[in-house]
Amino acid sequence: MNFNTTLSGRDVSIYALDQHIDKLQGLRNGVDYDVLPGTFQVSWSFEVETREWGVKGFSWYVTNITGSFDVEYYDENGDTKETETIEFDFAPFSDDTDMSDMDIEDGCPSEMEIDYAHKSIVLR
Repeated sequence: MNFNTTLSGRDVSIYALDQHIDKLQGLRNGVDYDVLPGTFQVSWSFEVETREWGVKGFSWYVTNITGSFDVEYYDENGDTKETETIEFDFAPFSDDTDMSDMDIEDGCPSEMEIDYAHKSIVLR
C-alpha cells in the first residue's frame, strides 16, 4: 500500500543547514539566518507479511521526500536582507539514511527531522 503524508510547520525540524552552505546563494560565513517553516510531501509504503496462521510482520519504507523551505538572511543590524527558497532533494539522503528504524505513531509519519551535517532524516 502506498501513501503520501504532508508535513509542514512545526512538524519539520531542519538542523545544520550551514553544512549545505556552498549550495545556497545567499548564505555566507558570518551571515545570520533563520530557517522558516516549509512543506514536505513524504511518500511511503506499508507492507503486511502474512502466513496462513496469521500476520508475520509489518514493514514500511520511505520512497521519496519532496518539499521546500525558506531561509531568511539578516544584515549586521538584524534587519531582513533577503529570503531564499530551498528545494529539498532527497537523493543525497536516501543512501545514508536508514529508514528501517523509524518509529511511526498513529499509522503515519507525523514529525520529521532533517540533519544536513549527517545527511540523516528521522521520521516519527
